[in-house]
Amino acid sequence: MASIGPAKETCHAHRSPLILAAAALLAGCQFNAVTSQGNAALDAEAIANYRDLVEGRNEAVLGRMSTANNPAQVQAQLPMLKTMAGDCLSASPAVAGTRSMVSNTGRTYGVTHVYTCPDRTVQVTSTFIKEGPSWKLQGFNVNANMAAPPMEGPTAQPSAPTRQATEGTAT
Repeated sequence: MASIGPAKETCHAHRSPLILAAAALLAGCQFNAVTSQGNAALDAEAIANYRDLVEGRNEAVLGRMSTANNPAQVQAQLPMLKTMAGDCLSASPAVAGTRSMVSNTGRTYGVTHVYTCPDRTVQVTSTFIKEGPSWKLQGFNVNANMAAPPMEGPTAQPSAPTRQATEGTAT
């Protein structure tokens, strides 16, 4: 009859490299945790950034951007985004959603605000990234849906088609 003791040791001796290989493989896997919990401070920062865009304070917008962004490229995109946004500001825009993510590559937070104005509805999605101890704006996306002009009379047709401007992004 064979001895169980040595066979057990041999089995453990063969498993050790497998366990080490599995641990090394798992160490290379990406870790992600996503929540929808809001962040009042970053929500307020996103609102302030949009207000600065609408009011033409480009330097304030650029000052919030992540160091990964090219300031000249962002600066070049701001006039287009301002045109899409128009003068559409709301005292307290609706929050359409938030997303917070922690991974082995860093932390990000995103919030989408909806601004409703007579001539358009503007949806702004702002994404922040943790850079050291502070949060910086990684990018923001502006979508604008233009309102149809009011119809005159019971059978009147709109004088111009409804326009939709989408996917203006500063990154």
